[in-house]
Amino acid sequence: MDGGGGSSTPDPEAYIGVLVVDEATGKVLLRHAQCIGRTTHNVAEYTAVLTAVRFAVEAEAQSLHIRTDSRLVVNQINGQFRVTKPHLAALLEEVREPAKPLEFGIEWVSPHENTEADALTWSVRRL
Repeated sequence: MDGGGGSSTPDPEAYIGVLVVDEATGKVLLRHAQCIGRTTHNVAEYTAVLTAVRFAVEAEAQSLHIRTDSRLVVNQINGQFRVTKPHLAALLEEVREPAKPLEFGIEWVSPHENTEADALTWSVRRL
């Protein structure tokens, strides 16, 4: 998954790209790209994670393993970094609560390994 926008200041338009794949079959279950309005890059990254979590819950999935190129989001969700900004703490709780029934994991991947989600994000930016 990928989120794009300004770094720490709100961008006029931020975008997300979410690709959910069944690891057993390789089948793409969700391909989602969206403009989410004026917000920061970090909010866009959390929004992408939340989109995947909500999809997994609605699909009654047993597990969800997220791969993202956002080190901050990975480390905050995994409890390795403190969340100091109240709006990100609220998003973290929005992710954690619905993810409770899932076997849930999140890991960082390099941007070179995240090209499909990045392409989804860019597909909306170009419109």
